[in-house]
Amino acid sequence: MRSFQYISIVSIVFLLLAAPTARAQEAKMQFKNASHNFGKVKAGEKARHVYKFKNTGDAPLKIKDVKTTCGCTVADYPKKKIKPGKKGKITVDFDTHDKNGPYAKGVNIYYNGGEANLIILIEVEGVPLQEQMDFPSEKDRDS
Repeated sequence: MRSFQYISIVSIVFLLLAAPTARAQEAKMQFKNASHNFGKVKAGEKARHVYKFKNTGDAPLKIKDVKTTCGCTVADYPKKKIKPGKKGKITVDFDTHDKNGPYAKGVNIYYNGGEANLIILIEVEGVPLQEQMDFPSEKDRDS
């Protein structure tokens, strides 16, 4: 009886070790470049960049949501699933209206395989800070 138990335990352990491990399928988002530096841009212009990515996972990739770090940045993304091995793109627009100086903005992407982040670097020039802040002039304050 003892040898039967021993053989049963050894057999179960052997089957567990020999059986292929089941691996969950997962979507993975891989960007060609996850950051973009626009350099200097004139105030009032819209800056646009297209971020290209590939689903390097083995399950369809579904973007659930995309959030930007401010209202001056807008992202457009695919609403349909991206099959494994296929490519997609996310278009990001930055509105420079009423902006002056350097900016670093982020875009957070939430998808069924996790989270990804994009970065925008831009330096807006052409609007003097005083105009941007709309301070009253010396003459206006005295009247």
